[in-house]
Amino acid sequence: MNNNYTFVILTSLGILSGCDQAIQDIANADQNVTETPSISVICEDLQIINEDQYASCSFDVLNEAPLKVEAELVRGVAVEVYFLTDASWQVWYTRAALGQHTSASMPFYQEFSQAPLVTNFDSGWYRLQAGTYHLVIENTDFGNTLPPYNFVNDPATVKYKVSIQSQ
Repeated sequence: MNNNYTFVILTSLGILSGCDQAIQDIANADQNVTETPSISVICEDLQIINEDQYASCSFDVLNEAPLKVEAELVRGVAVEVYFLTDASWQVWYTRAALGQHTSASMPFYQEFSQAPLVTNFDSGWYRLQAGTYHLVIENTDFGNTLPPYNFVNDPATVKYKVSIQSQ
């Protein structure tokens, strides 16, 4: 009888020590969990952009963070998507507003830009410094992608979204 009690006690201790290890594993797993970044949409829209027109989205990035640009040409002619600093935007806007599209050159972030946009574009995530930025989608004579020269309006329907990650 004594052997049966010894067996039960040893078995119980083995199970309890296994439970102890399981509890320790759960505690360690909780310590190793990293926070999932929160993703916020800065701007998102679906717009019809007529020939010789543009759409834009302006926003501030308060702290360095990963950012992503997505764009889709839903219908129409190819357009250009440019991601600009505020200084570049001011140059582009001043010249474009005066109709000087062919001379409205400016530096832009290539990783967030697509010229021409003929289907879909997804930049992936890239870190961006704090600052004021502008996404410009243009259907003008500026740049490498031009609307057809046919004396009719050649619109483009474009869906776009800019997202940012934060912890």
